[in-house]
Amino acid sequence: MLTYKQACEIRERIHNTHFKNCEKCPIYHDNNGLYTGCDIFLSRHPKEAEKLLTDWDEKHPVRTILDEFKENYPNAHLDIYGLPDRVCPHHIGYEDDINTCHNTSEECLVCWSRPAKLNK
Repeated sequence: MLTYKQACEIRERIHNTHFKNCEKCPIYHDNNGLYTGCDIFLSRHPKEAEKLLTDWDEKHPVRTILDEFKENYPNAHLDIYGLPDRVCPHHIGYEDDINTCHNTSEECLVCWSRPAKLNK
């Protein structure tokens, strides 16, 4: 079962994906089957909300930094772990968490697997 926080995170992704165009959101009052606002729907109908949000989430997986890199550079050389060889997300403009970067394969995989968000 989704926590309320997880449900809100998926809802935020939906809103960001559709540029806050509520009509495309599965829990929008015209789409949720109960014609109630999304906040009330989430709190009063958690099972129904979970189904709609989970279905949307499965159909729209989070795009990772690695996904975007591979799409933009399909011929880039990858190391034995499937990661770009000698390239760090930080060096190509993505947000970084320098506190977790120790240049080991494990940390690199975690870093490349983060949701793609460019520095602003």
